[in-house]
Parts: sequence; structure tokens; C-alpha cells
Amino acid sequence: MKQERFQAFVTGISVCYKYIQKIKSLEMTEFGLKGAHAMFLFFLHSHPEGLTAAQLSQLCAEDKAAVSRSLASLLEEGYIVSDEKKYRSRIRLTQRGEEVARRID
Repeated sequence: MKQERFQAFVTGISVCYKYIQKIKSLEMTEFGLKGAHAMFLFFLHSHPEGLTAAQLSQLCAEDKAAVSRSLASLLEEGYIVSDEKKYRSRIRLTQRGEEVARRID
């Protein structure tokens, strides 16, 4: 009985996660972005003072390499700005990033 409940729970969570990923991906294509970018924009919008890549990594539960790749893409496309090129610099949304983040929120 316990094993069946556990299996049903884990399967349900996995299905929900897949649907969330699909929704993020579909919604972000409108802006030419990937689903992974959604949470970065969301958290940056929630912290107008800016966040470091390490803080974003923790908040989004993503590894540093994935954060670095996503931030490089967002920076190149003009959605974010950074004080410096270092990992500890604060990252903020640009006006363009704010517009997308408001739509996400």
C-alpha cells in the first residue's frame, strides 16, 4: 500500500513537472526565449536591486553552468545587464526584460 502511494505521488509530481516545463517553453517562444529563461526573469523581476548568478542558481535550483549559459543568452539579447563580467556581479533586468517579466508574473 505505501509503495503504491509513493509510486503514484512520484509519478504525479513528474507529470506536473513536465507540464510546467512545456508551458514555460510555449510561453517563452513568443519572446524568442527558452523555457529555462522564465524563472531567471521572474526572480530578477522580484528583486529589482539585482541578484548574483550564485543567488539565481540557488533560487532556480539550477547548476552554475546552466545559469551561466542562460545569463549569457539573456545578456546578448538585451534582457539583462550586469555590473561587471564577474560571477559575483549583480544582474538586473533591462526595460525589455521588465516587459517580459511582467508578462510572466
